[in-house]
Amino acid sequence: CSGDGDLAVRAGAPYELSDASGDLQPLSLMFRMSNVDTPALLRFAQANVESLAVGESDYIRGNRSDRQLVDKLVEQGEPSVFFKSEGPFLGDAIRRGDLAPTALIMIQPTSTARREVCLNTTRVGGVDATNTDALSASMGELLDQVWQCSRFMRAQVPGFRDAHFSGVASRVGIRETRRIHCDAVLSEDEVRTGLKREDGIGKGSHHIDIHESGLGQVRIPVDNGGSYDIPWGSLLPRGLANVMVAGRCFSADRPAHGSARVMGPCMAMGQATGTAAAMMAAQG
Repeated sequence: CSGDGDLAVRAGAPYELSDASGDLQPLSLMFRMSNVDTPALLRFAQANVESLAVGESDYIRGNRSDRQLVDKLVEQGEPSVFFKSEGPFLGDAIRRGDLAPTALIMIQPTSTARREVCLNTTRVGGVDATNTDALSASMGELLDQVWQCSRFMRAQVPGFRDAHFSGVASRVGIRETRRIHCDAVLSEDEVRTGLKREDGIGKGSHHIDIHESGLGQVRIPVDNGGSYDIPWGSLLPRGLANVMVAGRCFSADRPAHGSARVMGPCMAMGQATGTAAAMMAAQG
């Protein structure tokens, strides 16, 4: 469950990094800002509909326009706003050099009492995070992006004028390293179509989500707002009789991994392997 699958690899399990492209998703460092004026932020969102990422799933969108979706966002009253690089607000800021290239500024609430949000926007690409020297070397650039973005938010986004930096993640966020080869391999088609299976140990519903260096990001929703089952066999390394894996080192092709690598499915995998280990121990 180390994320990188270190124990399985040292035990001899086969694995892969990336795919034929050789790409790896960039590293990120999330941070928090407090004393955010939510009503002012949402008014700014309403005035800049073309700059927001909304309704990426046609199933969830229905027949609603971007304007209607943003109005619903404002009605909900939570500081959950995504600025997209294709829109003029974020795109122009990147072109001016006010921000490092990124696909999105994702703002989500963390504490109502502190009027605090987290921001996910930093990215450093081209790093194999199993190389600890390279991983450590990314920290300076990621922190520079944190300070740059926090200054930008205070200067350019109503609702953040009186906000201040309040915390940073305890470690660099790693989206992708090794995928252990297991008895079953979750596939892109199974994710996209929401395949159900008898040996499913948990569900995933997050879109196929592959961050790229710079402005790029692949985002493909599961069909019809549905979910797919994660196969038990995708946690059983080939050739090893006494090892299970869980989390983002599980077995999938790269697009499917882009969906199931997130927290909910990883927690389900951990629950499944822990339960299985306990059952096996009880049975001797």
